[in-house]
Amino acid sequence: YAFLKRGSESVKPPASGNETNAQGAGEDTLSAELTETTGDQYRITPGVTDPQDPAVYVNSNVKSFVFASVDNNTEQFADYQIDPAWKALTGYKDVYYQMAEAELDAGGSPKKQRFGILKDDAVSYEASLQNKDMTDENGKLKLKTGLNLSFAGFSIAANPFLKDSAGNPVDEETAAYLAFENAPIPVCGLRYIADETPLKNMLAKAEQNDTVKLALTDDLTVSDKTISPVSNLELDGGGHAITVPNHFDNRAGLTADKTPLMLSLKNLTLDAIKTTYGIRFYRSNPISMTLDHVNVSGAVGGIYLNSGKIAITANNSSILSGKQAVIVSASNIELTFTDCTFTSGKAFTPISINSGCKNITINLINCTVETNGKTANDHFSVAGENVTIHSVGTTYKTNGAVVSPSVSFGSDAARDSADITFDTGT
Repeated sequence: YAFLKRGSESVKPPASGNETNAQGAGEDTLSAELTETTGDQYRITPGVTDPQDPAVYVNSNVKSFVFASVDNNTEQFADYQIDPAWKALTGYKDVYYQMAEAELDAGGSPKKQRFGILKDDAVSYEASLQNKDMTDENGKLKLKTGLNLSFAGFSIAANPFLKDSAGNPVDEETAAYLAFENAPIPVCGLRYIADETPLKNMLAKAEQNDTVKLALTDDLTVSDKTISPVSNLELDGGGHAITVPNHFDNRAGLTADKTPLMLSLKNLTLDAIKTTYGIRFYRSNPISMTLDHVNVSGAVGGIYLNSGKIAITANNSSILSGKQAVIVSASNIELTFTDCTFTSGKAFTPISINSGCKNITINLINCTVETNGKTANDHFSVAGENVTIHSVGTTYKTNGAVVSPSVSFGSDAARDSADITFDTGT
């Protein structure tokens, strides 16, 4: 299994006001690195304890907070304890901190300090593990993949956070929380969030070229009308849901406007059935998005694309709408869906390509496309030109019954320029 590590580059601390550094003069200096010397690939042997020594090293002439976060994706096969010198950071899951005092060597330069993350620098494996625990869900003798134990570590100067705006001292726990909240996005690693506040804070302070990495630890409802990142976003829902409140004013659960982005959503329910769209891209290009085990719903459209140069890859996801599941209203779109489900509302077409759109490619692999209503509706509505639809192993339904796929065209030009293939008669 892979033992991954993430660290930060050197981070210059924010101005520390009237505080002086340990050298008494000159510029504050602070750098941090994450290291692990025992390797990055390990075999899981039941009942065995492996030496593993991830640690954050800090060089600083100012007092600083040291942070470490843990991302355990080993399905609990790996057993470990965090070194007791670390304290859990309030409001976050699997994030820990320590206070590092400045230490200087004999020459007056900052001394490298080690902050080991794991107790006894070790990870052990349950003696009761069997072969069946390590093979894939189909029971075949194929080892599971993607079992990762990852760490992020960084440090940030403490002095700016040890007093409130009125100059009154704050306790160490509060100061650590404020320091973590104000850390630059590129050094934060994965952040666990349980409510709306850290979600909004992270998205608000991110810049265009940053990548925000978030993981939900609980369901949450956003009080604003939408989630609108201006940076790259990796969001792991952990099986939880984000619910968007009732707003029928062309809003969406997640939207991107006028910004190039890379978005990755997994293990998430995005419930926007009471607002207009589940996901909307509007005048923002290019965009690359992946969906993995994501359920998206919107009152008018599950996914609405009104921006060109978009590529979406989705696996094991569902797109549900009170009207149309997927609406394409821009050019140069490439969509690939594998093991996904599309469900439209009554009397609506699940997948629609509007007039004026060109160069649209949709690949459907082992999907289900269902339309509902008293009147039989088409599964695809194609009004744009140069539309390619390739359907492999996909089932088409009307009101729950399996039927042959159907396509309607908005014009002769749309029909004549289309390339549409179905591998079966279903």
